[in-house]
Amino acid sequence: MLDPYILRPPSLPSNMTGYTSDIIINNLIFMDDSTLISSSKAGLEHMLSITEEFYALNNTSANHQKYVLISNSLPLTTTSTILPVEFHLTLSSLNDISSISVTPLFITSSFRFLGVWFNIKDSRDFVKKQIAGECNSFAATFHPARLSAKQVVYLYNSVLIPKLEYRMQVTHLSATDCYAATRSIRSLVKHKANFSRSFSNPILYLSQALGLINLSSHLIQYHVNNLFLMANSFTPLIQHLFIYRLLLIQFRFLILISLLMVDDWSLWSTMTAFKCDYIACTIASMTSTPFRLQHAHFSSIFPNLTLPGHTPLYLCISPHVFKACLKVLQKHHLYYLSQLIAPSGSHLIS
Repeated sequence: MLDPYILRPPSLPSNMTGYTSDIIINNLIFMDDSTLISSSKAGLEHMLSITEEFYALNNTSANHQKYVLISNSLPLTTTSTILPVEFHLTLSSLNDISSISVTPLFITSSFRFLGVWFNIKDSRDFVKKQIAGECNSFAATFHPARLSAKQVVYLYNSVLIPKLEYRMQVTHLSATDCYAATRSIRSLVKHKANFSRSFSNPILYLSQALGLINLSSHLIQYHVNNLFLMANSFTPLIQHLFIYRLLLIQFRFLILISLLMVDDWSLWSTMTAFKCDYIACTIASMTSTPFRLQHAHFSSIFPNLTLPGHTPLYLCISPHVFKACLKVLQKHHLYYLSQLIAPSGSHLIS
């Protein structure tokens, strides 16, 4: 495998975890939708050469104009000029394409994979606009239609909600964002039911009333269900990716116990990096539900991610100081007060 993209577990002390395997990925393919992943231009050129030979063998071709290139090494500003990238392919008896030119997307732009939109900078603005647009389009379409309130609610719950679920597979929106995005839906339902605009919104969501699905609450259940499926996957790659992500979150935020055992996320939930982490947000959102995840047993695949020691440092200092010192603590692998005091407990170690 030439120049793959390597997911390497964070540098936690080796005695703190039994999970050290790197995860190597260079492609994601579903039907006719292919994504090539590499850490260098040469690696992509090698894989593009292989794809052209594959097309020749199977008497098919790809539209190079539809190729999308995204890189985390691009400038952060949208004012920078992005020039096309020329990929030089290896010529062979099966490939007569010498080069392919692709203009990269801005690093702040969103891109689509299998109908789901991603953003390297973890911006949720694009998906937020998509959700609001879908709701507004739905409301505009059915506002003049001769439908009852119950019929509109049925269409929203059965048709639009699954579509919004798919759009938001990797995106968490706050309750406020969901409330704002579905404003047009609530107005439509009130109009069809001949309710006044000031009619209490919570009543619309009652199952004993109209039973309109609350998008925010529904998405929490949806994301938790996805997390459950990942945590219990029988696919080795998914298993390793899930543990890798748990380790990464644990290291990034200095969480000393398995993430599945944290009951209070208030210390970390206000951090920008935390808000942009899909799995961290999903695990944290479970605290508002009766559901919990836990290891049925520990093994080489599902290791015990609890770090040894006593008295976590985040309990000894204020949240503000902890957040400010987070990178320094990460660098020096400092997690517990026990790491900073002598074995006798009589004095601090400088």
